Amino acid sequence: MPYGPKFLVEKIECRNHLLRNLGQKLSGLVKNTKYPIHLRTFLNNQVKLNKFRSAITMAVQYRKSLRDSNNEQVKGLREDFSNGPYHILGQHTKCASYFCKGSEKCGLLCEINQIYSRIIDNAPSLLLDVDNNICEQFNSVINKHLAGKRINFSQKNSYNNRVEATVVSFNTSGKYIRN
Repeated sequence: MPYGPKFLVEKIECRNHLLRNLGQKLSGLVKNTKYPIHLRTFLNNQVKLNKFRSAITMAVQYRKSLRDSNNEQVKGLREDFSNGPYHILGQHTKCASYFCKGSEKCGLLCEINQIYSRIIDNAPSLLLDVDNNICEQFNSVINKHLAGKRINFSQKNSYNNRVEATVVSFNTSGKYIRN
């Protein structure tokens, strides 16, 4: 995305949000009655749903450990992500040697692949392996000091003073106590 005449800004997605979103969509797929009950029951097992997530994190760890160029790492990661659902559901024809040591047709796999498309598109962000937990924690502390919507912030410096108190509290690991 262009930012001014000379700068290019790339949005990096939060690893935790991407993986949580994947899990929620897969859990929602289990409730879709157009798929056979035995497959939905198979997927409904929390261990199976966690395998989708762990396959992604293991692929990221493996690709980060290689000394390939960034483009090669992203390309390999996208291939691993595309193959992940097939591997978990028992089709191992495209599995990489590091990924698998080792098979049914219905529309379920197509739906899973559609859910996986966001993960595949964000392979470069996942390769950076970052999250925004610190921002979420800071916003939580701000909300604690703001006291929700109960306070009128139109008074002079009311909002700014509360945010400044939050910064002090956050930077001192909560050791600063408001009076």
